[in-house]
Amino acid sequence: VLHTLYLLFNEGYNSSHPDQLIRDDLCEDAIRLCHLLTQLQVTNQPAAKALLALMCFQSSRLQSRMDDKGNIITLKYQNRVEWNRQLIQKGFDYLDAAAEGNTFSAYHLEAGIASLHAAAPTFELTDWKAVYHLYEVLYALKPSPVIALNKAIASAYAISMQSALDALHQIRGLEKHHLYYATLGEICLGLNKKEEAKNYFQQAIGLTVSKSEQQLLNDKISHCN
Repeated sequence: VLHTLYLLFNEGYNSSHPDQLIRDDLCEDAIRLCHLLTQLQVTNQPAAKALLALMCFQSSRLQSRMDDKGNIITLKYQNRVEWNRQLIQKGFDYLDAAAEGNTFSAYHLEAGIASLHAAAPTFELTDWKAVYHLYEVLYALKPSPVIALNKAIASAYAISMQSALDALHQIRGLEKHHLYYATLGEICLGLNKKEEAKNYFQQAIGLTVSKSEQQLLNDKISHCN
């Protein structure tokens, strides 16, 4: 049940619909249903509270993820003043409640990572070393190419851009995933490898049907010229 709600929320947070990147209704449904689980004694488990904390942290940023024209605003450039502080506080409250008992889950780690982003005053002042460490623990608990991708992204800011690029080249299983190539492009751009970055961004465009993501990638290509 928790995994289903996790997938439901993710579909709302980053929708597969080509014309609608964010589905607020799906995010709200996932939060409502997860909250119901925490109200029943038999389902009021630490993992449910951790998942609810994660949803609260992520939902707090929904309104700042796109501009008035429907263009994506990445985490680095979001206006943190617009983040929903009430939801962030709820996230911390649920995360504290999730620490009760002896149960430990991937949701605890993901919520912990989200809490570090929520607490950071700026992108640059994020505790990237802590984020990277939590991704290391998450990967050990639940190894997957997507978690390896996120760990590599964190390493770009916790260690170096070159270490991130080396880690990305070692990932297998994301050859048809646009975010993999978009990340390669972003890291190469950070290393001033503009031609390589442009090629990766172009590969990413061919692997996503989202018009908002295609626009973002085209904007990044313009920085490679």
